Amino acid sequence: MYPSALIPESPACPCHGISVLTVIPLTDSRCNKFNESWTDGRSNIRLSMETSPMVTKGTSEPPLPRDPRLWTRDHVASWLKHMASCHRLPSVKLERFLMNGKALCLMNMEMFVQRVPLGGKLLYKDFQLRLTSALYR
Repeated sequence: MYPSALIPESPACPCHGISVLTVIPLTDSRCNKFNESWTDGRSNIRLSMETSPMVTKGTSEPPLPRDPRLWTRDHVASWLKHMASCHRLPSVKLERFLMNGKALCLMNMEMFVQRVPLGGKLLYKDFQLRLTSALYR
């Protein structure tokens, strides 16, 4: 799953302290680009991907083609290793992904989850975001 910023809006019920949150996805998919903190200026909420338990600081993205359809088996393996280390996933068994990028395009979320029960949804979402980015650039 890609990191996103939560922006508090005006309180829906000020007497109970309930507020509405809007989720804004961050555009850069590389873990090492989320080191800047963000504050909304209206409250004392401060979000920082640097301190997030989901993202490991200092992990750099392997050199992959922008279009996942062009990935080789080695690219897929590099992407899986990067995602596992970046998001602190249990190690992914690479023999479950002996395929290229075109084969990954044919997989749905359920197929990712069958191969990686803890992290399959995150891998699927990341791959789909990369594919969408390549298709609409």
